[in-house]
Amino acid sequence: MAKVLGPYGGSECRGKVGSVSFNMWRGIQYVRSISTPVTLNSDRQLHVRAISKALTEEWQAITDSERHSWNYYATQHIETNVLGSPKRLSGYNWFLRCNFLLLDAEISLFCKTPPKSPCLFIPTSSNIFYLYEDGATYIQFDYNSYPGAAQDFCYLDMWLTKPLSAGRKPTIHDAVHYGYYGALQDNPWSSGPITLTGLYGLYFRLFNIDSGARSPFVSDKIFVNVV
Repeated sequence: MAKVLGPYGGSECRGKVGSVSFNMWRGIQYVRSISTPVTLNSDRQLHVRAISKALTEEWQAITDSERHSWNYYATQHIETNVLGSPKRLSGYNWFLRCNFLLLDAEISLFCKTPPKSPCLFIPTSSNIFYLYEDGATYIQFDYNSYPGAAQDFCYLDMWLTKPLSAGRKPTIHDAVHYGYYGALQDNPWSSGPITLTGLYGLYFRLFNIDSGARSPFVSDKIFVNVV
């Protein structure tokens, strides 16, 4: 998405022209490309839709008092968008955000009320490398979280890109979900066998299995030479 400094034909431009779309958001003119999903019904997409549907039904089933607690939580936790402007999520949005990872990771917990505080533990990676073992190549790295975080209540949410060219800068949009890992049991983290040479981007975050609160994504990268 990009800001528009001089919209075509006037002070405001809306609508679609070819493969781009123009619109306004809170007084900011922007333009973005129109993309069509390559796979509309992959197993992952169907799984995500099923979770979203289940959470919508759960939201409708909780009490008015519980919904009010989520709506109040939303007013107290304002985030910013890619343009740096305030972005207020609704109580329903926060409900989905905190519970989605719990259901996706198949943790048998469900939060009807919001976490007491936002997720403050931010993981950091160190000692990232690749290794050869039993004829296969693996990516491995150590990670830790903010001092004081109870890692026995945390899971690692891991995303990994496909191999990219050496000059390419990986982004999280290149990454696909790789899996969930216990923060104590799977540290250092190790990938499955890597079969193609290239630059790999890693994106990961921690989330609390009691509350669903999660850290921001942290990224790292490594060039792997498969022999």
